Amino acid sequence: MLLSPATHRVHQLTYRGASVDALGLAWSPDSRKLMFNHSGKIYVIDADGTHLRSLARYGDDPSWSPDGKWIVFDATASNENLAEVRSDGSGYHLITRLTPKWLNIQPDW
Repeated sequence: MLLSPATHRVHQLTYRGASVDALGLAWSPDSRKLMFNHSGKIYVIDADGTHLRSLARYGDDPSWSPDGKWIVFDATASNENLAEVRSDGSGYHLITRLTPKWLNIQPDW
């Protein structure tokens, strides 16, 4: 659900009529898109509920780069730890492996 600070109205985020269950919600720098984790995968959706797409990456706690071109995330679900990917899902890059595994790292720019 989204809450408008201007109107104080609540809006249920849906895609094609179905509600979107989201964890680790992060707004894009231009506030036009939302990124989130659902069932272990990272997704991006337009703020109006259109154009849902999977980045085809497993991870938690995604965070946008200030220019909105990159996403950094906790990739422990795939045993890789810290990774980045372009916001269109291309350019995947493992940044580092952390020891011990399964840390709650919550990456941010």
